[in-house]
Amino acid sequence: MEEQIWNYIDGTCTEEEKIQFEKLLASNADIKKKYEELLQLNQLFAAAELNEPSMRFTMNVMDAINAAVPVTPLKTFVDQRIIKSIAIFFVGTISVLLIYLLSQMQWSFSSGNNFNFNFDFDTSKIFSTTFINVFVMINVILGLLLLDKYLHWKKFEKRISH
Repeated sequence: MEEQIWNYIDGTCTEEEKIQFEKLLASNADIKKKYEELLQLNQLFAAAELNEPSMRFTMNVMDAINAAVPVTPLKTFVDQRIIKSIAIFFVGTISVLLIYLLSQMQWSFSSGNNFNFNFDFDTSKIFSTTFINVFVMINVILGLLLLDKYLHWKKFEKRISH
């Protein structure tokens, strides 16, 4: 029944349906009451102004977001001195290893101004245990991770400053 009332209010019903509904409206008090309620509701909707955003609303919002100052990330919870001391430890360990390897090489000078290296040193003394191999691999991996973190941080600082 509500659908018929709405069709009558909107004027989308046929002429025959309109005449039939008007007769029903005159004879039935419940339908007349429902009709008056829906008619008031329709008038409220017609009187209400719908707020539409401006044509540039989306662009204005995006411009405001772009203009906002980017929030700087929180500093790491780890103290920078700890990170630097770990880096110094790794660099020191690798340096000591390289110095030890260079000291095990056989250096010789031949007649004339020729300087010869003899790379025939016994690496089994140095890299004989699995522990040393794992330790060196971990140092290299951690050193590369530290370098990667440093390069990403520099890239991030450049992006923030622009």
